[in-house]
Amino acid sequence: MNKAKYSVLIFSPDIQQAVTEELYQYIQNGQKVYFLTFDDPEELLEDPVLQEASKKELLNVSVVRYLPEWEHTFILIEDGKVNDSQLLDYLDQNSTFNKEQYQLEHRYDEGHCIVKAGAGTGKTTTMINRIMFLKHMEPNLDLRSVVMITFTNEAAANMRSKLLQKLKNYYDLTKDKKYLEWMEEVGNMFIGTIHSFAKEFLATEGRTLGFSRSMQVRSYKHERRKLIEKHIDQFSVECPEIYERFRKIPHYQIIRSFTDMIEQLHNKSIPVESIQRLDFGIDIHGFHEFANYVIKHVIQELDEQKKVEETLEISDLISRLILLKNLSSDQLRLSIRYLFVDEFQDTDESQVAFVSWLVEKYRCQLFAVGDIKQSIYRFRGADYTAFRQLQQQLKTANQVYKEYSLRKNYRSTPTLLKQFNVLFQKWTKVVEKFQFDDTDKLIPVQEESCEEGLVTLDMDDTTLKYLLRRLHNENVAVLVRSNREVLEMVKRIENLGFFCEATLSGSFYRSLPVREFYLLIRRLTHPNVPKDRYLFHQSSYGENELTIAKILSAYTPEKPFVLDLLEIFDRLDHPEYEWNTSSAIALLQKIIDTVQPHEVFR
Repeated sequence: MNKAKYSVLIFSPDIQQAVTEELYQYIQNGQKVYFLTFDDPEELLEDPVLQEASKKELLNVSVVRYLPEWEHTFILIEDGKVNDSQLLDYLDQNSTFNKEQYQLEHRYDEGHCIVKAGAGTGKTTTMINRIMFLKHMEPNLDLRSVVMITFTNEAAANMRSKLLQKLKNYYDLTKDKKYLEWMEEVGNMFIGTIHSFAKEFLATEGRTLGFSRSMQVRSYKHERRKLIEKHIDQFSVECPEIYERFRKIPHYQIIRSFTDMIEQLHNKSIPVESIQRLDFGIDIHGFHEFANYVIKHVIQELDEQKKVEETLEISDLISRLILLKNLSSDQLRLSIRYLFVDEFQDTDESQVAFVSWLVEKYRCQLFAVGDIKQSIYRFRGADYTAFRQLQQQLKTANQVYKEYSLRKNYRSTPTLLKQFNVLFQKWTKVVEKFQFDDTDKLIPVQEESCEEGLVTLDMDDTTLKYLLRRLHNENVAVLVRSNREVLEMVKRIENLGFFCEATLSGSFYRSLPVREFYLLIRRLTHPNVPKDRYLFHQSSYGENELTIAKILSAYTPEKPFVLDLLEIFDRLDHPEYEWNTSSAIALLQKIIDTVQPHEVFR
């Protein structure tokens, strides 16, 4: 047997009993196996143990296109240590074996990895396998020194779940207790969003970097909008002549413009002091004065609020860190050896700068993966040039990196991928700085079939009925842009006589119990808003006795009469609720226990 710690790659022209027995031994030892052969592996995979290993991805079997000169060749590669790179090229081109994934997984170089990974190319699998390789090669590696940053909390939960499942697969096949111990380590490993990591970073390094112990990271998007509205109003009073020139522009457009301008400044991680010295140039209509007034007042006031609340935004954190150029790595307490960043295309400039700072100061190895074509968060400040910025910052810091492209697509049919590649190629002529070359083209793993691919149709009822009849008894997904359109499409399909199930996102917060709970909150926070009070009265928390007819009969333009009508029905003012002495959570719990809205709702 070999001395591999993590994996073996075996090429055997035919499948012999001795090879099968070796596969057993490798898998029972917890060694991942890449098995490539000219033979049909169907009989091999009928073996229950090997079948289970294949399902749990500890055995990857690929059929290689026949080559006479390899007929009597047996190849064994341990832990990715390949002497002949042409061998991997041949296997990659003539089977489903993925050379790029294999090289990324088994990488020994100390430089950083920048990975372009198209949809369906197995980037999540590659990242998890990379962590498995690192842990197997160095069993004493503390997984707390491995940081994985994702773009959403949902992605973080999914990544942790898959990592735990991978370790469970190892344990199921080997019964080695070390995998249970490693699963416990994963519980202490950081996997989360960049904002969550910034909070953890501050909690550990805050005092070293000059921040107070109670400093927190949060978003001020709502407060920023309110301040923009406030200072637009103030500017209209102080400079009415200039404001008059912009009065006919919709108010929301002006607010959005200032919001975008402030976000751009934050993405550049410009310190507040520098923003106050910014020159907005000269505009013949006076917009430079408008922008100068609103932006500087908003940023200054928000900065003062942050100081009082002892909070930061990510951009504030980066601008402060940039000033700490002379900080020694020895002064830092966090132990970060490996930094993984998923969906890197969705990071903004300040986040790219944060990642670069972490790499430089902690001397950790970076694994950044993403796909420019999937950059869907520009409205949040994401920048599809993030990879280019990262490369430039790594070069400036004299950091070595290597680019990889995951191109083999396991998800889509060849017909679709050909059409997608043509479509993406056209984008380069439309979207400035968007790049798409031969290294970005997706390569199908699925075999050619009779798929039609992309077809443009007018989706009237006649066409829809034709498609549904044609696809009857198949699993079909219909994608639309909003929840409202989901319900409309379901109704159309059912009216045509076909079964359809709606899958809605965000339905929890739109559900009636949640909306009624929100009315309860509004009753407590805004008790003098007639509309809210009446809606609350009609909810499961209210008495629902005041009819529209009674309201109309009591109508008077003299005063807000609705509140007076509701006063006699409102039981929330009862002394038993102890408004002045109870905490908010305790008060809400008491109201729910007393009213029991679930019984009323039922």
